[in-house]
Amino acid sequence: MNNLTIKAGYRALEIVRDEGLDVRRIRVLAGAAGGPKWLMLYNFDRFILSEVLPHLRQPVFLIGSSIGSWRFAAYCTESPLSTLENFFHLYMDQRFSERPSSEEVSSVAKNILESYLTSLDIRHILSNRRLRLNVFAVRTLGPGVSDRRSILSGYVLLLFLANSLERKLLRFFMDRVLFSDIRDSVPLDILNNTIPIKICELTEENLKKVLMASGAIPLVMKGVKDIPGALPGMYRDGGLFDYHLDLPYKIDDDELVFFPHYSERIIPGWFDKRLNRKPSPENLKNVLFIAPSNAFIEKLPMKKIPDRNDFYLFGLDVKARKEYWQSVVRMTEALVSEFAEALCSGKIRDMVTPF
Repeated sequence: MNNLTIKAGYRALEIVRDEGLDVRRIRVLAGAAGGPKWLMLYNFDRFILSEVLPHLRQPVFLIGSSIGSWRFAAYCTESPLSTLENFFHLYMDQRFSERPSSEEVSSVAKNILESYLTSLDIRHILSNRRLRLNVFAVRTLGPGVSDRRSILSGYVLLLFLANSLERKLLRFFMDRVLFSDIRDSVPLDILNNTIPIKICELTEENLKKVLMASGAIPLVMKGVKDIPGALPGMYRDGGLFDYHLDLPYKIDDDELVFFPHYSERIIPGWFDKRLNRKPSPENLKNVLFIAPSNAFIEKLPMKKIPDRNDFYLFGLDVKARKEYWQSVVRMTEALVSEFAEALCSGKIRDMVTPF
């Protein structure tokens, strides 16, 4: 079939090759940033919510950045499938002027957030018996606190140059912050990393602001200022550092991190897109990774997955963009069917390969 890529770190590989995938071993679900790329995962999300989540042991930690955290917030609501479907339709129906300002983009995002998460949903997210939501953002420093385009452009250039030299230099320009459901400690070695992770409590008062901050791409959206329960300052897109979640997971040897992804490549940080920087093999040791194969992506309309450039490519023709996105989403149903069959038959033992 060649539509699906399944990879695993060295510990996860031993487990899956020996017994297949026992979903009760899943301790962490990972959700990458990536904007419209998440549409590749919509049908996977529906499958996980209906066929996987009911069998998971508790608690399970959802760790997301940007759009990954918006997906996972839907997971934690009282009616996750209907919440996710609502989010999907709101996301598909986004409309912008020909040259939208950061204020306009932020306003559209805020309207989506307010429409798919109610106050009751927020309370349920933070009292969910099985799931623990964790959301990455960054607290920008120096010129990064400004939303003035001229200043922020210079700041983004500094980030790009610093990251090109060495990833750990980003610590001089931003704090890496994880907003966490603190009922249970998130299973990460928060100090053993390129940039230590600062933990802040996720609360009813700050959850929506945190989600807005986690997706606030500099120069595209406005930053979120002074989040309650966190240090004062400007908070922006968690994907700036944690794009595809190259994280020091701290779980037992027989537990798994399940990472459904939209492409075969794992890119540690947003500024690594054009670099050949790869995730740490040690960070991947317990990770089970599933993604559409490059061969499958070649079959898609326009031979690519949806991305943020589609808003510019289709411009004001919302109908054409939605038709393109919907055609891609329909095609991903084949991926879910293939994964479900591999899971039930045990063929996943033969399909999984090492990173």
